[in-house]
Amino acid sequence: MLKWIETTGRSEQDAISAALFQLGLERDDVSVEVIERAKSGFLGFGSNPAKVRVSYEEIDGKPCPLMEEGEKEAPKEAQEPPKAPAPAVEETVLPAASMKKPAPPAPKKEKKEAAPAAEETPETPVEDQIGPKLAEALKSGDTRVEIQLAPDTLGKVTVEVTLREDGTLHIALHAENSQTRGLLERSADNLMAMLGRDARQEVQVEVPRQQESQQQNFYDGQQGREHQGRQQEQEHQQERQGGEDFLHQLRLGLVPGDGE
Repeated sequence: MLKWIETTGRSEQDAISAALFQLGLERDDVSVEVIERAKSGFLGFGSNPAKVRVSYEEIDGKPCPLMEEGEKEAPKEAQEPPKAPAPAVEETVLPAASMKKPAPPAPKKEKKEAAPAAEETPETPVEDQIGPKLAEALKSGDTRVEIQLAPDTLGKVTVEVTLREDGTLHIALHAENSQTRGLLERSADNLMAMLGRDARQEVQVEVPRQQESQQQNFYDGQQGREHQGRQQEQEHQQERQGGEDFLHQLRLGLVPGDGE
């Protein structure tokens, strides 16, 4: 409910302050109307105080700030006329066979390409597996040794040792599969340095390809056959020489005959 009070003061501001003090409100909470302005008079005669009217809202008997226009209750909107009911739609019952929807086609499964097999890396480096065993074989004078690598899928490595004419110790590493051969090629430098320290001479490590290995085997086999042929020929010559020496001694009488 809208109410108001009137107060006076030496000035309009004093009159407004007196009204706000009585109501316990702020200046922005009320509406002020100046009824009479203050008059100073002459030498104190004919002076009049200022008079104002301060409006405020009263709710439940307590002064309250004035509500702004937007906060006042808005008028109820005009009621919309009732909507006409929607016309009934006749339902047509279809046979059960016609109501069945065709099953959607099954989604095609994409074929996943098999990932290439990752190269197996041994827990112990290849040079650490081959180096100590090969060093023992060199001390024993072995020129050919087989070493089983770990894991077993890496297979065996056949090591052939050759001392060349220039004093270089040539070591050929033959692998059973391409994966192991790749590991040996990457470890050749480390293995060469390791064996060079142990042997105290120049060491050359080679990992021949399969075709090169076959050619080397053929060359070694050919040399072996030639060496065997020369050895047999020397034996035949010794036998012939021994027979001739015996006949010569027999002629000279150095060898007693059967009747003597």
